Amino acid sequence: MPYCVHNCRMATAKRNRATMEQLIRMMDFFGETPGLAGSRFQKLHEKSDCDRKWSELASTLNCLGGAVKSVEQWRTVWRDLKSRTSIKVRDRIWNISSICFHVISVFFEKMLAESSAASTQIAVVS
Repeated sequence: MPYCVHNCRMATAKRNRATMEQLIRMMDFFGETPGLAGSRFQKLHEKSDCDRKWSELASTLNCLGGAVKSVEQWRTVWRDLKSRTSIKVRDRIWNISSICFHVISVFFEKMLAESSAASTQIAVVS
C-alpha cells in the first residue's frame, strides 16, 4: 500500500471531490505561506519555491484521505474554489444592490407622490 512522505497511509480508492477537511487544510496552508495562493512571484527562484510548496501541499492533502490528486489538479481545485467564491460574493452584492435599489425606488415614488399631493394642495388653496 502506498505511503505519503508524511508517513501516513494514502487512500487506495481515488475520489474525485476534495473533502471539507482537505479544503480547510488547504486554506490553513495558504494562511501559513502568504503569497502562494496567488502564485505571484517576483524573482526567478521564487517560482521553484512556489512549485516546491505546491508539491508539499499536494502531498499533505493526499495524506488526509479523500481525493488523491496531482499538484496541477490541486491547483485547479484552488482556482475553481476562488472562482466559485467570487461568483457567490458578486451575486450577494448584486442581490443587496437590487434590494437597495428597490427600497430607494419605493422611497422616491413616495416622495414624488407626496410632492405631487402637496403641490396639488397648494394649487387648490391659492
